[in-house]
Amino acid sequence: MRFDWLWAQSDKIFNLFLWHSYLAIVPVVIGLILAIPVGWGIHHLPSVKSAIVNLFGLLYT
Repeated sequence: MRFDWLWAQSDKIFNLFLWHSYLAIVPVVIGLILAIPVGWGIHHLPSVKSAIVNLFGLLYT
């Protein structure tokens, strides 16, 4: 393995790592922002549980 190449490309590798982290974290945060209120609503409003589960099942496919 050429460590001199790794050292020379360390800034590019670090920038790609930051971009990868951004691409991984943003969807997880958006998913949590959507899932927590929906889960709360399903738990506290059982009358709409079937409609919400069916809606998200349709969106999933």
